[in-house]
Amino acid sequence: MYVLHRAFVSEESLVAAARLIGRSPAALFFVWGLVAAWWILMAWIFLAASVRRLADRRLSGWRLFLFLAPAAVAAHFVGRYWPAELAMIASLAWMVGELGLLPGTTDPFAGDDAPGAGR
Repeated sequence: MYVLHRAFVSEESLVAAARLIGRSPAALFFVWGLVAAWWILMAWIFLAASVRRLADRRLSGWRLFLFLAPAAVAAHFVGRYWPAELAMIASLAWMVGELGLLPGTTDPFAGDDAPGAGR
């Protein structure tokens, strides 16, 4: 997905697309509509996979905000204050550790409180 993103949503590819189809408002609307659709697709895949991984670890999907909020706030200040860069790196490292490195549950139905779980 990252390679496709770099190929199709980079500044160079958008400039090339604008030259190819012209600079009319309809053409630019079409190109930016494709970019917006791509970002929505990428966000959906990221959120779905992350929430599912948190559920696999028996954690709430809302915990994702604990990872993303500090990174988003720090990203606003990156380039102006060096502690912001450290905060963003720490937040993203924490997210990678929680979502990618720590083991999940072995029994997907252990302790399930969902209706119809046999209780």
